[in-house]
Amino acid sequence: MKKILGILLLGFLFSGKANAGINEPGISLLSPQCKLNFKIEHDKIKKSLKKNQTAVLYGSCNNGRWSYASDKGKNLKRLHKKTFKECMKYADEFTGTECFLYAVNEEVVWKHDKVKEAAILEERQAQLNKRPGNFFIYNIDDSLPKKWVAEFENIMNVLQDVIPIPNNMNEYLKNPGMDIYAWKSSKKNPFPKVKNNMKGACICGNGSDRWMQLEINSNEFKNKEIHRYSVIPHEYFHVYQIALSKNKLSDRDSPKWLTEGQAKVFEEMYVKQYYEKDNLKNDLSRTKKWSKKVFKEPELYEKHKTSNKKGMDGNYAGSAFMVLALINELEQNNISERKAFQLVFRDFWIERANNRKWEKAFEQTFKISAEEFYERLSKYKRKDYKTILPSDTIKIQEIFS
Repeated sequence: MKKILGILLLGFLFSGKANAGINEPGISLLSPQCKLNFKIEHDKIKKSLKKNQTAVLYGSCNNGRWSYASDKGKNLKRLHKKTFKECMKYADEFTGTECFLYAVNEEVVWKHDKVKEAAILEERQAQLNKRPGNFFIYNIDDSLPKKWVAEFENIMNVLQDVIPIPNNMNEYLKNPGMDIYAWKSSKKNPFPKVKNNMKGACICGNGSDRWMQLEINSNEFKNKEIHRYSVIPHEYFHVYQIALSKNKLSDRDSPKWLTEGQAKVFEEMYVKQYYEKDNLKNDLSRTKKWSKKVFKEPELYEKHKTSNKKGMDGNYAGSAFMVLALINELEQNNISERKAFQLVFRDFWIERANNRKWEKAFEQTFKISAEEFYERLSKYKRKDYKTILPSDTIKIQEIFS
């Protein structure tokens, strides 16, 4: 399993120094999963401990992921060094963070110290702020081809340069920095310590933390489908939306057609600009991809559960049409294409952060109510996609400058 962009470095930052874990008790608050598994291992070694022996247990905990190593012996210096080294070997694979001393004989020495932990987290944040490319922590499985990994890094570099993620995103993560887990679908989930049955691509969470998940379908490599790359800007844009809106991206907070429609349009604009493929036009032209309910019952597209039937919003084409129609309506009011995209992609989410209801943010940003927009949308036809597609000249850099 590859650790790109120094995930171990971040672990060392969290500990304070590269070899801090040898003979040093942990001070962070252990997650319930780590606490339980460390206790189980500790109970085992206590029962097998013989006279004149010392037992040590080292552990590494990163949210819901854990690893540990334990051993017994009489030479304490050698025992600590050997057990720590073994723990770090497992930590490299499963947690990406430093190992610390959990227990010696029957005593648990890992104690939560809020003051020290806060100081270390502050140091880690300061280091991340100095290294803008390291907001994301890459966990790339070996199942992915080297060519994909290289392109992934290139895409991420472009995205972080064009639309850097605001620092407040860390408020919605357990620790500073967001993990990205990527693997090829032909391999069983290689990150079971994060979550069992990880599937698909999403900005996922477990109630206490969030991460980006990229399971790349094996057939996309076989058929050379551009989606194996375009999914990256799509999911990245969701992180941008979360940060700007101050975590108001769920169906109960914002309409699905705006969240997914924007990500779809941005994804395809990226593909057209960097790969010269017009997948957005292809998706909108296919009648089986999306339904006329976009025009007749647009409220259905406000939630995933009411617009996820087959043929309603395939590849989020219906949602994308609605977003492009909104941009077109703004342009009809003598707003430039660049400014219209800025209003939709950026300004709405900034306004959304300051309003309890998305409808209010919608009206304040676009100077039109959602109801009035839906009324105008009802006058559109399928064939109108030809006239509302982004121009051939607009670049994503212009929108976010």
